[in-house]
Amino acid sequence: MAVFQKFVVKQYAKGLLFRNGNFMSVLEPGEHNLFTVGQRVEVVTYDIDAGVFEHPIKDYLIAKRPAIVAEHFELIQTSAAQIAIVTRNGVILEVVPPNARGLFWRGFVALEVEHLDVRDGLILPNDHVLLARKSAGWVQKFFTDVAPVEGSLAFVSRSGKMTDLVVSGERKLYWRDFEHVSAIPHNALTNVNKGVQDAIIAANPIWLEKFLRLELNELELGLVRRGKAIADLIPATATAMYFNDGVTKLETVNIASEFRVRADIAANLKGTKLEQYIENVSIPEYHTGALFVDGKLEGVLEVGAHAFWKIGRSLRVAIVDSRLQTLEVSGQEILTKDKVALRLNLSASYRVTDAILATSKLKDLEAFLYKELQLGLRAAVGTRTLDALLEDKDVLDNVVFDHVKTKSEGFGLAVDSVGVKDIILPGEMKAILSKVVEAEKVAQANGIRRREETAATRSLLNTAKVMEDNPVALRLKELETLERITENIDQISISNGLDGLLRDLVKIKN
Repeated sequence: MAVFQKFVVKQYAKGLLFRNGNFMSVLEPGEHNLFTVGQRVEVVTYDIDAGVFEHPIKDYLIAKRPAIVAEHFELIQTSAAQIAIVTRNGVILEVVPPNARGLFWRGFVALEVEHLDVRDGLILPNDHVLLARKSAGWVQKFFTDVAPVEGSLAFVSRSGKMTDLVVSGERKLYWRDFEHVSAIPHNALTNVNKGVQDAIIAANPIWLEKFLRLELNELELGLVRRGKAIADLIPATATAMYFNDGVTKLETVNIASEFRVRADIAANLKGTKLEQYIENVSIPEYHTGALFVDGKLEGVLEVGAHAFWKIGRSLRVAIVDSRLQTLEVSGQEILTKDKVALRLNLSASYRVTDAILATSKLKDLEAFLYKELQLGLRAAVGTRTLDALLEDKDVLDNVVFDHVKTKSEGFGLAVDSVGVKDIILPGEMKAILSKVVEAEKVAQANGIRRREETAATRSLLNTAKVMEDNPVALRLKELETLERITENIDQISISNGLDGLLRDLVKIKN
């Protein structure tokens, strides 16, 4: 039986010697011949550069064998709110948590130990070993990493109470097991909600220096500008709180006295979602606009573009055409004084002379004029017979014109002309009138014919008297008659001379 047993400890290691389960000593690198008769001998080796020493006898060594600890180990202890970052050659070997002890072999390269207070989180320089990419595993294992991206910030709550504000460009690490930590991200370009605002004020009023605040009453609006552009609109009675990044600006608009939107603001809001808060009105040429605010006439709008805040108020713009306009009244069926049904078409021209009067006193000026034209036409037709109307058609125009002109006075309207375009009779009345006209024309024709016959007879009688007293005239008349006859025949046979021709039978051959 071998009395001694050889144990080898490599040159980059150390060994722990145990006899019958009891720690005896630390073995240095090399070969060790150990007496093993009747004993259970064990050697556990450790790479001295590997990192923290973990073994059940760690606390025993610290408490009972301080000399061994001082010779072979580095003892690192932390307080209740402290951690230790242990590195060798720029590589983290261990992160010792709060209120803990760690043993590390004394290696060939000395350890670097940094104690950090984690009570309020860690703000570390960018080149710190804990922030290196190769140390990401340690950060994920132990810390809540709060690093807002560009254009954002984070409100940090610990154990349910807001304690920190981390802005873009900053990074803060919180020891996860020390207390419950949560980070609420926030877009730095948007309004901080009222609950978070109150929490900020309660936690640390000094943080307010990092923000722009605006408290609005019921008659104010807030404009959030990013440079010259309007990024957001804050409604009345709200409290706005925006991160002060040096670009954002808050502006107050009193909508009680400034309900007209400034041209630069209107231009900035055009085409954005904020355009819904304004009323854009365009008054074309030859038109006038009457502005009503909450039903009350506010004023006249000239030609051009206008914009108004419509938050908290009702706006209405009545646009009136100031040019000469035409209104047609068609198909009006009216009974004349002698109970004849007529259908008339009427045309009127008018213009608006006072937009304020026309829009404030009349809900619908065209409807008003149409009704008055109807009433004037009924008054003119209903008090006259058909014959009177047919004899003097202008009377309708004059009566209706006078009626409408009188009724439109005081309403900002001027009637230029009124004219009846058509008077349409019923079918049976057309037939009767046609017969009357026909009879009148027949009687006129008969009278003319009788007058012509009387004149012709009187002329013949006068001619006979002349020829009776003058044979030469009679002879000339005979020759004239003969001439007319010969114009229509080819040949005439005459016997017994001209006298025989006239006395005897005349034979005509064609």
